[in-house]
Order: sequence, then structure tokens, then C-alpha cells
Amino acid sequence: MLSGTLAAVLAWLFNSFLIARWGKEAIWLAAPLVEESLKTGLALLLGTSLFISHLLFGLAEGIFDVLRPGRDDLPAGLSGLISHGIYGWLTQTVWLASGNIWLGVAAAMVVHMLWNAAVVLLARRRQH
Repeated sequence: MLSGTLAAVLAWLFNSFLIARWGKEAIWLAAPLVEESLKTGLALLLGTSLFISHLLFGLAEGIFDVLRPGRDDLPAGLSGLISHGIYGWLTQTVWLASGNIWLGVAAAMVVHMLWNAAVVLLARRRQH
């Protein structure tokens, strides 16, 4: 439980810094690298379930999306929970199939980057 929660707090700190520095591009370029590294790295370091670490991270992100002032975004909250569960499943599946944890993390990073890029693009289109 600690790995997912700690990863969420650390990712929030890193991502806030990166977004302030690079703008919204950091959401799809850097945040997936930070988040996937933290979720998996802390799970391995602390000897906890990789999948549960990802799922708890998604839960924390989802709660933040729902409770953030002015946001109240239940669909985004549910999306965070589900998508991070998928990234955890993908990481673990690729790791078990290949025997290489870094290949699993890389696969999750790519899928996460593509998802975030699609979300950013859709948000931009809605604004225009």
C-alpha cells in the first residue's frame, strides 16, 4: 500500500514542477516516465505487489481528480483508476513474458504517453 501512495505523492511533486517548467507538454512527455518509474520502482524496492502499487496510485489520482476544487471530475477519476490498473497489468505481463522488468516499464510508459497525448489533444480541441 505504501508504494502506490508514496509514488502518487512523489509524482505529484515532480509533475507539478515539470508542468510549471514545460507546460502541458509535460503531461504526455514527462509525467508517464516519472509515474511508471515511481510506481514500479517503489513496488520493487519495498517488495510489494507491482499491480497493487499501480492500482493504488490510480486510486489516489482518481480521488485527487474528484476532490480538486473546481474540478469535481468523476469520469477523470475513474479513468485514472482504470488506466493505472491497465499500466500495472501491462508492466507485469510484459515482465513475466520477457523476463525483463525494464521492458515491462517501457511498454507501460509508451502506452501511458499515448493515452496522455490523446487526452491533451482532445482537451485542446474542446477549448477551440
